[in-house]
Amino acid sequence: MTEEQVREPLKVLILSDDLPGHVNQSRGLTRWLSTRIGVATSEYVVKLKSRATSRVFVRFQLNSKTPRRVFERYHTAAPLDDLERPDVIVSAGGNTSFANVLLSRYFDVPNVFIGSRRHIPPESFNAHITLEPTGAASNIVVHVAPSMVDPAELPAKAEAFRADHPLETCDYWLLAAGGDGAGISYTEDDWRRLGDWINRTAREHDIRWLLSTSRRTGASAEAILKKTIDHDVIGHAVWWSEKPERVLLGMFGCATRLFVTTDSMSMISECIAAERPVTLVRCGSGKHEDRYQAALDRYVGSTLCTVTNLSDTPKTMPRPRASIAAMHEAQLGALIERIHG
Repeated sequence: MTEEQVREPLKVLILSDDLPGHVNQSRGLTRWLSTRIGVATSEYVVKLKSRATSRVFVRFQLNSKTPRRVFERYHTAAPLDDLERPDVIVSAGGNTSFANVLLSRYFDVPNVFIGSRRHIPPESFNAHITLEPTGAASNIVVHVAPSMVDPAELPAKAEAFRADHPLETCDYWLLAAGGDGAGISYTEDDWRRLGDWINRTAREHDIRWLLSTSRRTGASAEAILKKTIDHDVIGHAVWWSEKPERVLLGMFGCATRLFVTTDSMSMISECIAAERPVTLVRCGSGKHEDRYQAALDRYVGSTLCTVTNLSDTPKTMPRPRASIAAMHEAQLGALIERIHG
């Protein structure tokens, strides 16, 4: 890339699978880039056709001399001719990994991928963003997964949230509850135990909860929580299957502590990025895969969060030692080098 091109806004094409946890990581990474260089972002929704079958066959065609043909054979998307040629392609999540490689080769531009590359060779990416090292030359290890959370914006988000959802004057803690995922599954009894823990914690610490479920929680789990949780310990609740309000950042701003279940790395990363005291809540049954658990252990070991079980009483914890933005300065420099090549 020439010096003149570097001075122009970097045209970033985000590949989206329409899953908020994935696309928000890509948007977050682009936001990080915008703190150092000019960025112009566009998004392109791609869906794998016959997902299970495509994953078997497309991986063997990533080096095809006709990457556009392979992309269009295995993906559903708007016509490629409608796209302006980007300077770099960014995506997160396995649903976009093949498209990331194929479109990078078609447009002949660098690419950045966030998350597990599964069986794709590491040299297929100019930069591969992970929480744990892979040993590959393209790998850039970050302290916290990228997200759209900017702690400087939270006071304004909180003010807007309170304008629409008046809250009584008291101490609020937030719980972001997920659902089956990352090796963890939930039974009806698990949801009841979580509801009991919510009640007990509110009484013991004299707080009220801001609660948000997610698309993975499901209506049946939400019904159990509604039946179990005492009405007077809730300041505001977002029941995602009923009314998916996108007000989590406003709730972050109103809360003095953040709690999050361990089944979603994107939810955990968003909480940590808010630079509030964060506690991971262990519930459900199952086991995280080793790399996922290693990332959680590193968060705890770095004092970015603590962890509690439903049988425990949450304890106090210090705020993170440094801002998340400051922690990523070196990695951001490495990423820009990889992109500008």
